[in-house]
Amino acid sequence: MQIQDLSLFQAMYTLKSINRAATQQGYSQSNVSARLQALEAELQVKLFVRGYQGLTATAAGDTFYRYTQKVLAETTRLHQQLDQTQTGTHIAISELLFDYLVVTQHKYDLEKYQFAIKKSTKLANDTTETAQLVITYADFKNPNYRVLERGWLQVAYAAQRKEVTGKPLLINSDPACPFRRATLAAAKPETPISEVDSWSGIVALVKAGEGVALLPQFLLQQNQLVPLAETATQKIPYWTFQKVTSD
Repeated sequence: MQIQDLSLFQAMYTLKSINRAATQQGYSQSNVSARLQALEAELQVKLFVRGYQGLTATAAGDTFYRYTQKVLAETTRLHQQLDQTQTGTHIAISELLFDYLVVTQHKYDLEKYQFAIKKSTKLANDTTETAQLVITYADFKNPNYRVLERGWLQVAYAAQRKEVTGKPLLINSDPACPFRRATLAAAKPETPISEVDSWSGIVALVKAGEGVALLPQFLLQQNQLVPLAETATQKIPYWTFQKVTSD
C-alpha cells in the first residue's frame, strides 16, 4: 500500500466514481480499477459496491476513509515541516526531465536545489505552485510564472527486436504526457495500445520485447536500445518557467 493508493481511494470515495477519480488524479480508468482491486485484496475486504449511481462505500470503506484522512493529513504536515528545513532553490519538475536534466546532464546540482517530481497533468492544472522554477513539457499556464527558456528532447520509437508485428504501443498513463499524445496521434486504428504507470515500466517492457515505445534518446542509450530503422527521430519541446517576484 502506497500514499498514492490512499489518495486514489479518497478521490473515489468523495467523487463516487472510478472514472472521475482517474481524471482528477491523472490516471487511466483501468489503472485505478486495478489499484482498487489490489487494495481490496491486500486489506481482504470490499471497500465499494458498484451501482447505477456510481460507487457506494461499504462499512469497511467508511472506516478506511477515516484512516486515509488521518494518514494524508499527517503526510502533508510532515512535508511542510521538512520543507522548512530545506534551503536552496525549489524546482518542480516532470519525472522524465528530472532524469534527463539532473541525473544525465547534471545541469542542476542535487545539493544546491530542492526537487519536487510531479506528473505533467498535476503541473498543468496546478494553480497553487510555489517553486521558484517549474520545468515541464505540460501546458503550464500559471500567471505567476514566465517562460525562462525552451529545450528539446530528441526522441525515437524503440523495440528490442526488429519484428514488431502485433506488439502493442506502450504509452504513459499521464494524459498530459507529450510522448503519449504523439504516439496516439501517429498510431494506426488497428494497433494495440497498452498504458503503463511509469517510465521504468515502459523501458522494462521494451527491453523484454513486449512492446514498442516512443522514448528519448538518452533512455535508448542508457538501456542499449536501438531506434526502429523505419521511424524518424523527432523532437519534443519542454520549458523552464520562473516564478515572477513582485517588487
